[in-house]
Amino acid sequence: MNKLINFICLKPKLTVLISLFCVLLSIPGLMSAKTNFSYRVWFQEDDPLLHQIDLFEKEFGSSESTVIVVTNEDGIFNKETLEYIRTLTLKAGLLPHSAKAESLTSHNWVDSTDDEINISPMLDIDVEVNAQTIAQLKERANDQDIMMRFIGPTKKVALIYVKVRALPGEEIHSKQTVGELNGLLESNPPPKGITIKLTGNSVITSVFKDSAVDDLKVLFPLLLAIMICFIFFQFRSIKIVALSMFTIILTIITMMSFCGYLEIPIHNLTAIAPEFIMAIGLADAIHIVSTFYLFNKAGIKSDVTMSKALKKNFLPTIITTLTTMFGFFSFMSADIKNINDLGAIAGIGTVVAWFYTYLFLAPMIILFFKNQKNSKLKEVSFPIDYKKFVNHLITYKHVVYFSFAVFSIFSVYMATQLDVNSDPLKYFSEKYHVASDLEYVENNVGGIFSLEMTVDTGVENGVKNHEFLKRIDAFSEKLRSEFPDITKTVSVVDIVKRMNQVLHANKLEYRKLPDTNEEISQYLFLYNLSIPEGESLNDKLNIEGSKLRLSALMKNQDSKSTMKMIREINVLAKDFDLNLAVTGKRYLWQSINEKVVHSFIISLSMALVIISVILSIFLKSITIGIVGLIPNLIPVLATGLILKLTGRPLDIGSAVIASIVLGIAVDDSIHIASNFLRIRGEGKNAKDSLIELFEKTAPSLIITTLILSVSFSSFILAGFVPNQNLGLLMSLGLMVALLTDLFLFPVILYDLTKNKDK
Repeated sequence: MNKLINFICLKPKLTVLISLFCVLLSIPGLMSAKTNFSYRVWFQEDDPLLHQIDLFEKEFGSSESTVIVVTNEDGIFNKETLEYIRTLTLKAGLLPHSAKAESLTSHNWVDSTDDEINISPMLDIDVEVNAQTIAQLKERANDQDIMMRFIGPTKKVALIYVKVRALPGEEIHSKQTVGELNGLLESNPPPKGITIKLTGNSVITSVFKDSAVDDLKVLFPLLLAIMICFIFFQFRSIKIVALSMFTIILTIITMMSFCGYLEIPIHNLTAIAPEFIMAIGLADAIHIVSTFYLFNKAGIKSDVTMSKALKKNFLPTIITTLTTMFGFFSFMSADIKNINDLGAIAGIGTVVAWFYTYLFLAPMIILFFKNQKNSKLKEVSFPIDYKKFVNHLITYKHVVYFSFAVFSIFSVYMATQLDVNSDPLKYFSEKYHVASDLEYVENNVGGIFSLEMTVDTGVENGVKNHEFLKRIDAFSEKLRSEFPDITKTVSVVDIVKRMNQVLHANKLEYRKLPDTNEEISQYLFLYNLSIPEGESLNDKLNIEGSKLRLSALMKNQDSKSTMKMIREINVLAKDFDLNLAVTGKRYLWQSINEKVVHSFIISLSMALVIISVILSIFLKSITIGIVGLIPNLIPVLATGLILKLTGRPLDIGSAVIASIVLGIAVDDSIHIASNFLRIRGEGKNAKDSLIELFEKTAPSLIITTLILSVSFSSFILAGFVPNQNLGLLMSLGLMVALLTDLFLFPVILYDLTKNKDK
């Protein structure tokens, strides 16, 4: 320790050069960092759900679609609207990230003429749109394969499904897909009376990113501005403000460079790591600067003053860095890959923050204040009589214990009542129209989210078995009747039933499955022969004919409802003796939230154990190591209480933020414990040690917490709900941590050590 601090203080210029050289080494990593906001970054590479969807897309193609919603309040069955739908469908299918576009006009219609099967688009490109074709199309639109899928019952709203191109195992480029479709709509504006909307998973994924970024464009500068104002108010020095902010910037640059070096993508969680590291870095900086000001005396050189400040803070900052680092690293045990990535990057960032605080901020302060009269360096102090405060604290310690015990018990109870749930559509403000557009489609047409299912017969061409298809047909009917949010099911059964009807003079009573395996095989063979070039049944059956794809179009649900429905579907499939596997992007997204509680409990438990061990080792007291968990656990419990009282569910975002609160809260409690034990080691009794502790340590803890709490509270103004949660939980959680460290923890330390005074 002494060698490092002497080097920093005696050779500040060289130390600064070393830190800047480290920044230069960071640039290649930062430049090579890649973004990935797809569903894959949430899953481990060996996750069965990921393997399942990769296999599905390998056998049946992409399951991801973006939906163009075409509305004409006068009805869509007129020349202008139908031609517009046909044009959009044709051009959308040719976009770089589009695999196929399907709509009312392009859907393959099965018909027969003079015993010859005809399969062609319902409104082919070379067909003139006139009164006759419009009437024919209007009649066909009533067919069960078309209604509630491509058109709504009012016949005023039509949907164009644009299937997103993606190879199995590759990222789906939602942003590019939506951008291409918006470009298409701009170059092909709708005729008068027609309105257009975009919806679907790609739109939601794209807006998810956009809304978070839009918030940060406003709130991140606001957060910085608030921090700058508080730091200036506290230290009355523009130099200190500039150096502190620059130190944080260097920390963030170096931390994010590891995304490139370690091939960790920048995604929804790693993208918010800078906000947390800003808080941790600021805490380190304020402790150093506050102590520098505290030891400042006229006539003493800045390097001597800084040496004393660094030595006083070395052990506390090392302990806080290690505990916070390992706390973040405990995230790497979570089942969710995004949380693993955040843990790795934030853990590294914690060490980097300490590194630049000591090897950049400290020597820069020495250099900048070298020729300044140190007596002018006065920080703002709080008008508190700490001796009187400590006396009251000790006198009424039973009230303190009782109050925090009641608060903790109540928080535990409320936290256990939390609803583990997530509904991404409730994350957005009305500015983005995502929820309202989807609600519009669901009310006027039906569900558009595809819950994909595969049914494995286990034998080649098993899907052509009559009894098997009868079970699929009955199962599909059961899905539609049992689950109101499933508005449509699509499978090869629909094609076989339609073929049977057409080959029996189009009589409605034959809209059913044929009676023999031979007929089913012949119908599918005939369908393949008659289908337009480039089309096939490969998106309905696998090549071996052993598996069948069953797609259920469903309305939006929260994760809890979706997972409950899927469990019921799996039970239902067993009743029908079907070897069914559920997959699809929607299922994967909604399955993540069920892992939250398990991941949160495991990570939190590991973090608490690690914190306790490190405290015990460095403070040389197992007792302190164990009781030191109390002031760190209470703020985490408080976040659960806050969520419950505000009616918010426990989701991935709030669970991560609660863990971050723990990481930052540890900082204050360690400074309290380490400085108290240091003062006790100098021979002072427990009471006097508390008084000196509050005089020399409390101001920096108070100002740090106030800066962070007020700064992060600005995020409550966000339009993106996860950002609101960040502001709410961080600001209130840190205030609870401060109150715990100023009232409860000092009383505990006093009671644990007072007997040594006798």
